[in-house]
Amino acid sequence: MEVKVKALWDDVERVWSASSDDVFGLFIEADSLDDLATMLVLTFADLWTDSGKPLPPEVIFEVECIKEQPPLRSFNLNVQHVPQQLATV
Repeated sequence: MEVKVKALWDDVERVWSASSDDVFGLFIEADSLDDLATMLVLTFADLWTDSGKPLPPEVIFEVECIKEQPPLRSFNLNVQHVPQQLATV
């Protein structure tokens, strides 16, 4: 069985967040990729057995790791009407 997982790095929170569309309810966070891998295996096993299914003999996790830039900061921009004489060059 192959399970596709997407792991995103949050530079603000300093944590990896991972989820999968292949396993309902799979969402984990970890400080490192090593911790993420361990938690992925344990969480998958718990979710899979809780669903009443026997664990497959082999599971291959295909993990896509994405490390993005910090999110853009938001700001307010107040633009007011500029008098005509100021608008000419």
